[in-house]
Amino acid sequence: MKEPVLANPLDQEAKKFLFESVDSKTTEIKLLESYVDIFIEKNGLQNYETNDIRKRKFLASLVLAAVAFLEIVYMALYHNPVALILIIFEIIFYILFFRRQSLKKYLVREVVRRPDDILDNILISQVSGAKDDGAGRVFTLAPLLIAVAAALLIFLKPHMIFENSAAGGYALRYYTMSLVPERNVVIPESYKGKPVVEIRGSVFRYLSGIETVVLPSGITEIRGNTFEGCSDLREIDIPEGVTRIGGHAFCDCSSLQRVSIPSTVKEIGSSAFRRCSWLWSIDIPSGCYVNSRAFKESPTVINYY
Repeated sequence: MKEPVLANPLDQEAKKFLFESVDSKTTEIKLLESYVDIFIEKNGLQNYETNDIRKRKFLASLVLAAVAFLEIVYMALYHNPVALILIIFEIIFYILFFRRQSLKKYLVREVVRRPDDILDNILISQVSGAKDDGAGRVFTLAPLLIAVAAALLIFLKPHMIFENSAAGGYALRYYTMSLVPERNVVIPESYKGKPVVEIRGSVFRYLSGIETVVLPSGITEIRGNTFEGCSDLREIDIPEGVTRIGGHAFCDCSSLQRVSIPSTVKEIGSSAFRRCSWLWSIDIPSGCYVNSRAFKESPTVINYY
């Protein structure tokens, strides 16, 4: 780390050169920016930062780190690509904000803020403690880098998150996205000594990478949107005891080839198997009500038993 800089004001030759370049189109702020540019160049301060600049960057990095962490958690829980778009916008904002924290812009703002002080005194006083500190610039980025790394580490593998169910056991509330997806998912029969009796709607919605799912025997319903958009899901056995398959439950499962429907199923909702382009046939109990749109845009032949 270099020692703090001791700056010198512009000499008369530099000032003369600057003011000779002024024309009728030059505004006061443009003249000030040019003056600060020459001041920085003459003192070799192109890569320097003040303590105040570093503090602003660090605080901004803390805020943006917290926001980025929450966005990654949201995306992992809800499988929502909108969060990724928000992160991209956040990075753009981050870059623009950091560019505004350059020494030149900082000095111009300080001069404008103190119109009654002598220009050279302002510049010299503000840069007297400035440092060319590469490690300091990395330090300002540390919160964001740590937050992103921590979130990615947490969601390296998928997590199942359960909550209490009114039915007396536990319900699967979330199944998270992960960097390393699980191809064959097994939902446990019990959690903390109590049976898993529910799977909330949309738990697996738009999750890619999953090919098979083993469901617990204690559930009674496949809720709406549960597996919607699981484009890699190939087969699933629905356990005995399930009475209803909700709307859009398997909609857009474009790789789905085999579904085992138990005799206990009494209803299959609208668009439940819509656009399942590889589901050529399915066996359904004869007493089951099948919504007229349940297999819309699918080549499925229904065999009642």
